[in-house]
Amino acid sequence: MFLLGAAALLAVWIGRPYWRPTNADRVKHELQEARGILNRPSPDLNRAFELSQRVLEQGSVYPQYVGEASYLLGCVSLKQAEDAPEPDAKWQEARHYFEQAEAAGAPEADKVRLTFSLGKVLHLTKTDPVRALDYLRKGDDPEAASERWQLLAECYQTQNPPDIKGAIDATNNQIPLILQGDGRSRAQAYYRLAELHLRRNQVAEARKALEEIRVPDSQEVYDSSRVLLARCYQAEANYALATTAWEQVRTKTKPVLDKGAIDFELGWCYWKTGRNEEAKKVWDEAQTYGGEPAQASLLRKAEMQLAEPPNRARAVPTLEDALKSVQKPADYRNSLYPLAQAQQLLERSCQEFKSTADWASAGKLAELLTRLSSANKGKELAAEIAQAWGLVLQKKAATESGQAAAHDNEEAVKQFQCAATLSAEMAAPELPKEIQAEWLRRAANNYLNCGDKLNIQNAIAMIERVEKLGSAGTMEGELAYLRALAFARLGETEKALEAYRGCLTPNNPKQYRARCDMVNLVVNLSTSPEDKIKRLDQAAETLAPNLDPAVHDQDPVVAEESAYLMGHLMYAKHDWSRAEAYLAAAIRQYPKNEEVLNSRYLLSQCYYWLATLESRKANDPNLPEDERDKAQRRRQDFLDKSRAQAEPLQEDLIKLEQEQKMTEAERSLLWLTSCRVVECYYFLGKYEDAARLYNLLRMRCAKPVDELKVLSQLWQCSFSLKDWEKCASYTTDMRNLMKSLPNEAFDNASNDHNRAFWENWLKSVDDILAKARAAVQPPVVTGPKG
Repeated sequence: MFLLGAAALLAVWIGRPYWRPTNADRVKHELQEARGILNRPSPDLNRAFELSQRVLEQGSVYPQYVGEASYLLGCVSLKQAEDAPEPDAKWQEARHYFEQAEAAGAPEADKVRLTFSLGKVLHLTKTDPVRALDYLRKGDDPEAASERWQLLAECYQTQNPPDIKGAIDATNNQIPLILQGDGRSRAQAYYRLAELHLRRNQVAEARKALEEIRVPDSQEVYDSSRVLLARCYQAEANYALATTAWEQVRTKTKPVLDKGAIDFELGWCYWKTGRNEEAKKVWDEAQTYGGEPAQASLLRKAEMQLAEPPNRARAVPTLEDALKSVQKPADYRNSLYPLAQAQQLLERSCQEFKSTADWASAGKLAELLTRLSSANKGKELAAEIAQAWGLVLQKKAATESGQAAAHDNEEAVKQFQCAATLSAEMAAPELPKEIQAEWLRRAANNYLNCGDKLNIQNAIAMIERVEKLGSAGTMEGELAYLRALAFARLGETEKALEAYRGCLTPNNPKQYRARCDMVNLVVNLSTSPEDKIKRLDQAAETLAPNLDPAVHDQDPVVAEESAYLMGHLMYAKHDWSRAEAYLAAAIRQYPKNEEVLNSRYLLSQCYYWLATLESRKANDPNLPEDERDKAQRRRQDFLDKSRAQAEPLQEDLIKLEQEQKMTEAERSLLWLTSCRVVECYYFLGKYEDAARLYNLLRMRCAKPVDELKVLSQLWQCSFSLKDWEKCASYTTDMRNLMKSLPNEAFDNASNDHNRAFWENWLKSVDDILAKARAAVQPPVVTGPKG
């Protein structure tokens, strides 16, 4: 047996040169060698490529090995891409080989890895995201399990729309598979997970992911994560921790974020934790870095100033500084404080200043908004502010006199012209006709508010433009009213009245306002006494429908104005009883109306004149005595009512004077009211009270002529009290005052403003006083008769 075995071995050794390997054996060997090289820690990629390429070149002879060779070539290209400074070409090359391997058919053992590798290069080359995701899902590589989930997470984000949930799930699957020593990959995965959660606004989950990143994992990723962590704290309104995180980022020699941007964010956190001075300091520091952070910090600083009422006005120059280089929306570029946010800040600021009647600031911000936003948006707000500002100035001027009134009226006209011009510009031809018509209507209204002839003609031109558009619709009634208003302000009274009458139709929304304006126009016409009474009657008839309670629901402003106007109409007619009824009702229903003080005075006057009428009856010798007695009692009652109205009004006006809130018109009203109060006391026979009040009134005299009247009334009180010495003293005071007054002091507007009247009065009082003294002298006692 031993010899047989030895012989066999010898035969094999002798025959060996004649058993040569076939070419197919060599191809398989080269593929095995290439695969072995690729599995080494430091593979010779050129040798592996050469071996695989040699096999591929024999593909026509050995087609069964084309798939495997192509797969190995793809693996070589993929590994070469890892060290290439520009890997795109190698990724494309790998994709080519992998797709060739797929088409030719790779070995069964390589198919799952091939699918994964093809998915990987499809993702890296950004060629076909949907196909890449499909291959990555189906493929696998046990040696790259963590990488596969990372690629899936990235690929989910490239879908249209991005599948953020899928990316989050993939990242969560990746993290447990990351090797223990691969801290950088772990940090990157948690960082990606945080970003993904933030994209879904899941701030708490993002924060938890960021808190998993540690310094030993990767200093670079850790530093970057502190920025995201700070923003998470901000989003959760945990500004104290956000401040700590930003301060940590700020201490880095080479921070991962621009220093100006860090100051911008840190300032916000300081502000939100009540550290306003520190916020201002870092925002000011951000100015030194320039660029977006400097501008964004100014905008944040303006926000802080707006939130502090004492500093609110400072926000305007801050915003002007922030936007000084912006002339149109395209000029604004700031990723830290986006355009929409800046527009909202300006719009909100405009509204805040508008609500506090700071029209100058509101106007400046509206102009900034016009530059920063679409022209229409800014112009619309600017027009609203200019109109509102104009109305305030106009109303203020009505309470003033002299230069102050003239100045405010001029400023009001400027604002109305600005509002009118902006409104006319808003009526662009490309807009729908209905919108054009609305802007033209606003322009007409503002031109009318200007009041001068040229602007009123501009208003009429705006109305005509609306009519040419043929889209007035429900606006027709208002346009008719505006036309009537224009005629009235041009002084074309008859045309205005005719136009107002055209507005008095049931479907015209301006019919009640037209009635009010028409009545005001009629009342102010200068006519004969007979015509005046006739016109006042017609005015009352015109205004009567406005007193219907239903009008209050439709137009409460006009209803309120009409209630007072009817009382004033009746007063102008000297219909004291009806005037009293209407004025009392208006004051009771609308106690905060701007006419209430004047109307309270007129109500007191109504009672006074009713008392005067009763006084005539009481002194009419043709009436029976009991009728005269009744009239006397009614007189006393009306005087008490007049005083009861006037005294509280006097107190309210004095309070306004003490608070320095009194207008010139109210100062005149205080004088008239005070006179009425003291006169009521006098005619009620309360001479001592009247004398006391006249002495107080004497100190209020604004004109020397008024003092003459008060002195004459003091003389009357003393005369009624039979105090002849005081009568003589007041007569002396009046003569001395008369001597000191030049003729220009008497305007002859009434008897008591006429020098001759007072000279004659003074001549008469000496005789009156002498007779009065003689009438009350006791008889002379001559002693007893003999």
